[in-house]
Amino acid sequence: MLVKSGMSSARVPGSACMRSMEASEIARLIKESIPDAEVVIAIGNSLNQHATFGYREGLFANRTLIHINISEMEIDKAYKADYALVSDAKPALIALIDALQQKVGPRPPARVDHRDYEARLLLPLPGGIHPGKMAQMMGRMLPPHGIVLADAGAHLAWLGYFLELADGQNFRKPGTFGPMAGHVNGAIGLKLAHPDRAVVVGCGDGCYSLSGFELMTAVEHSLPIIWIIFNDGEFKLIKLYQMSAFMETGLVEFQNPDFAAYARACYADGYTVETLEEFERAFAAALASKRPSVIDAKITRLALPHYSPSPEGTIAGILEMIEARFRGGGL
Repeated sequence: MLVKSGMSSARVPGSACMRSMEASEIARLIKESIPDAEVVIAIGNSLNQHATFGYREGLFANRTLIHINISEMEIDKAYKADYALVSDAKPALIALIDALQQKVGPRPPARVDHRDYEARLLLPLPGGIHPGKMAQMMGRMLPPHGIVLADAGAHLAWLGYFLELADGQNFRKPGTFGPMAGHVNGAIGLKLAHPDRAVVVGCGDGCYSLSGFELMTAVEHSLPIIWIIFNDGEFKLIKLYQMSAFMETGLVEFQNPDFAAYARACYADGYTVETLEEFERAFAAALASKRPSVIDAKITRLALPHYSPSPEGTIAGILEMIEARFRGGGL
């Protein structure tokens, strides 16, 4: 089984390879794959809380864990690796494959189970654009060699699930610490480093409000970055955590300014969209304009990212939380 930071997916007998996605989706695939896996290779994955069902004990028991990460700090942080390699993903995989080929020799082609996330059916929901459908549209419209950056939040889950990239395109998630707004401003440096590539930021409304003044820097230096704001007027991920822990929420809903008007006040282009069709037109216009642009996309609050605190599924996870609260006197 291969837990991988990349944008492709494949599965071979006796092992599994999983595409880069939000930690909750990785956790779901771990649940599906681990029962048959004798070796787990984690590449660029920190095996953090949400990818491991709350650091569940025994998740890798009776299996060989090989952990490859560019940061030595991530090795053995959550789970003790049987073998560890501090390396970037590409040279590590090249060396690993070369060593395996020398050891086992030619092998027959493996059958690959393909998961077509681009075409996955998403039911329409009232109250705004479905964020998963918007992520699918972003993938379809992204120019060749385009780069998408995501910040920490529920929008990251939707981009991780449904953003499909072609060869030469890249998707970057925030690091282990999950910094909100880290890529709202980080896009400036990325565009300066790659002036010929389209740079698109997918961020939450909370993230953008924490760090939106970088737009003026983009205008000052004529950097055609596109910020797409997943706007639902709440800290969705924090709200979900509060609900799971306390069965109630507080201080997570807020009123937003007119982000499109703010963009125009900064001499950038601003768009407000409330339907997927409007988003498609605005994104096409922003890509064609070659100007700093902000797209304020009104998304529905009713779309919830998939997350289970248990490898046995969502229902089992809810029962575990209720049992834990009873034992702890929380109910």
